[in-house]
Amino acid sequence: MKMSLPKRKDSTPASYDRSLFLRWNRLQMNAMEEVRLQNVPSLHNSPKITSQARLVVGARSRIADAENRVGKDQERTGTRKELVGMSEENESEVKEVGNLRKVLPTAMDVRNGKSNPFEFFKQHRFDEEVDLNGWFLGPITAFEISSELFSSSSIVRLFLANNLLGNEGGKAIAKGLEGNFSVRELDLSENMLGQNAISSIAEMLTKNQTLEKLNLSRNNLTDPDVESLLKSLCGKTVLKELDLSHNILCDQFAEQLSNVLMTNSVLEKLSISSNQLEVTGLQAMLPGLRNAQTLCDLNISWNYLYDAGAKILGEAIADNRSIIEISACGNLFTTKAASFLAKGVAITRN
Repeated sequence: MKMSLPKRKDSTPASYDRSLFLRWNRLQMNAMEEVRLQNVPSLHNSPKITSQARLVVGARSRIADAENRVGKDQERTGTRKELVGMSEENESEVKEVGNLRKVLPTAMDVRNGKSNPFEFFKQHRFDEEVDLNGWFLGPITAFEISSELFSSSSIVRLFLANNLLGNEGGKAIAKGLEGNFSVRELDLSENMLGQNAISSIAEMLTKNQTLEKLNLSRNNLTDPDVESLLKSLCGKTVLKELDLSHNILCDQFAEQLSNVLMTNSVLEKLSISSNQLEVTGLQAMLPGLRNAQTLCDLNISWNYLYDAGAKILGEAIADNRSIIEISACGNLFTTKAASFLAKGVAITRN
């Protein structure tokens, strides 16, 4: 069948017409072969556009947008094919975590310029600090690293935040650190850890004699999730700094934490900011705050304490001789709260 270009109006230059419709025909032919290109907008005369020149300009804009979108799709497809080819060639892992599919190449991630995490850790296991934040290790790679490399490493500071570890990955890391004698600082924040992972971490703390700083923030932990952790802190551990901020901890947690503060003789710095603590929870914590032996830095910001909570904090400050710094911003305090805190500080100084 013979195809011909639509007739143009005399008021429209020929150069506009021919290039425009040739490009449009090319897009339409591609759309017949690829489903993802079938959402290219159709060209039609809008009743709101009376000028032929304006119609052509609008059509040209839509075609340019469509071509740009097609180009980006093809570029992404090419990159994806290249990565899949590298994965097959190097026997890499392909894991699905929730709705995400992550490709972990064994040679090089060309998009981010990062080496494979296992090989990277192996090469740097004798460094003082290893930062794998945001490498999306997943539970399998976490298990491989912890089981094969932790025992022979001399790392002091290990950062594993935002790695999609989940319960299994968290358990693997904890198990690998039970017999480790070098790691003093560990960051496991934002890893979707749950009760099982925290239980393994709690058990690790009773066996490990070097870990002094632990970050478990941004894991959506609830009161039952951290119960085993708090019990372990009542026993013999060497942990000096604990970050539980940006979780969902409430009054039951606060009551258990009070027991930790009264019995623990090592913990120096504690962050429980951005949780769900209320006045009743802080009241339950008061015995522990009054009698804490070593706690010198407490961050309880961004909870729901109000002025009544400030009064409780003032009482804790007045009775405790170890606390040097308390951060309590974002708790809906008024000027009345400031007077409660100032009174506590004044009594402490005397």
